[in-house]
Amino acid sequence: PETVTALGKGIFMGCGALTSATVNATAAIGDNMFSLCDELSAVTFGTATTAIGTRSFYRCASIEAVTLPASLTAIGDSAFALCTGLGGIEIPEGVTAVGGRCFYDCEALETATLPSTLETIGASAFDGCAALKELAIPDLITTIPANLCNGCRALESVTLPASVKVISDGAFGLC
Repeated sequence: PETVTALGKGIFMGCGALTSATVNATAAIGDNMFSLCDELSAVTFGTATTAIGTRSFYRCASIEAVTLPASLTAIGDSAFALCTGLGGIEIPEGVTAVGGRCFYDCEALETATLPSTLETIGASAFDGCAALKELAIPDLITTIPANLCNGCRALESVTLPASVKVISDGAFGLC
């Protein structure tokens, strides 16, 4: 219900038969909330969800699409790692931080749209996204982290803004 203001860690972790979830809470989604929910294919977020915690959707292989709420400001480390069915992601304006390994090994991920408000992106955020075709880095980013797109074998285009001062080790290795 919308009256929920706090969501603990691992609430539905490992619920193998769970196929859909609606999160109407006015809070952050807790760490590991839906981790290892292999059959989870549909998630609906409330309009006041502000953050997605670490490994919140880790290895939810059946998720093919996610619509993130406009209220979102941060996505934690490995939040969608190993969501091997995820085909695309549009991170909404207002998000300022995307954690490391956020989309690690999302093998089917072809498109990723980053918001102009993004200030930091963690190491290996798109590492192993073999189907990713292009990535445009927003203007507020000054450092391209290590292994950002390592192993993105389909990568055809990367747009880097003039604000980038550092490109870290292996950022686009094995592309």
